[in-house]
Amino acid sequence: MISSIIGTNRPGSNPRKIAAQLEEFYAALKVPLRVLDLAHLPPVEQLQQLFGYRNAYLYPDRVFLPQINNLLGALGKLKDAELLERLKKQAEGFVEFVKKLKGLKLRQAN
Repeated sequence: MISSIIGTNRPGSNPRKIAAQLEEFYAALKVPLRVLDLAHLPPVEQLQQLFGYRNAYLYPDRVFLPQINNLLGALGKLKDAELLERLKKQAEGFVEFVKKLKGLKLRQAN
């Protein structure tokens, strides 16, 4: 199962609405997705620094959603087809990223 971290620490945020749309992309790819909401955790930047410090594998393909209030329709879903396509491609790329990591041998055989 893949976990997606919502990059905000504000309860009831718009990124949570976008995450719901991402869940649809992963469902179409037949890949289980669990969404981790950071609404009750410290600032996201600190978490990203912690992952970097611990040498985590970070997927580099990000989709920035500036002025998100202007990007959402009346039902709280993204209305921009280009952004939706970029999010879909991000989901597809992330699935491939995870597949490659699963095949990675982290330790040498003795």
